[in-house]
Amino acid sequence: MTRPASKRTQEIGFTLVEVLAVVLLLGIMTAIVFGTVNGIIRSRNSLNSGRANDETARNVLGTISKDMESMAKVPLDTSSDSKEQNNALSSKRAYLEGKSDILDETDADSIAFVSASGQTVIQGRLTNYGYMQVSYYLKKETNRDKAGGSANTYLLLRQEAPASIADDDARKARTVTSVLANNVVRLNFRYLKDDDWLENWSQKEQGQLPSAVEIYLEVGDSDTGRAHYKTAVAIPLGVRQ
Repeated sequence: MTRPASKRTQEIGFTLVEVLAVVLLLGIMTAIVFGTVNGIIRSRNSLNSGRANDETARNVLGTISKDMESMAKVPLDTSSDSKEQNNALSSKRAYLEGKSDILDETDADSIAFVSASGQTVIQGRLTNYGYMQVSYYLKKETNRDKAGGSANTYLLLRQEAPASIADDDARKARTVTSVLANNVVRLNFRYLKDDDWLENWSQKEQGQLPSAVEIYLEVGDSDTGRAHYKTAVAIPLGVRQ
């Protein structure tokens, strides 16, 4: 004689509570996995961004330092036939003129000086050589971040022109402007005289070169973060004065 199957053994499937528990557990596991993967991606992006900022800073500070270490005073030709040319050149070159400035509430200093490190290729054929008038300055560039807001970064430009050419057309033909970086947030120069760091420098007012120039650079953006860099460059001619 067989016994009838109990009511419990006849039930097939899961209860609603069991289904909800499984769904909740899967949701928790998915959230944990997603958070872990997202954290890894963010860490990788932050690391890559940090490396990119470091590379930008090395290039910028290295280029500026090289030009500054070759800072020079252009010797003038004292012959009577060259006086007019020397006067014309004097109005177009600055041994060292540093200006503290503000662009959209951030430091955007500029600097111009004569350097002996000009080697820029022009139109793939010619190169600038000898004494060059070198300038560094920021130009505004506005980027949009993912949230739809704006993050102000700036182009850092380097411009060079022959310091020994007085003719405007010839000088313009050999003037070269290049972009050193496109994500600069702040640029600041300070000038050492005796034991004091000055925010501005005018060769005409000081009558000499500083013994050193401090460069402060901030690069990056709101998405990948910002990094700060600072160095000081000794000016050989300034030290020997």
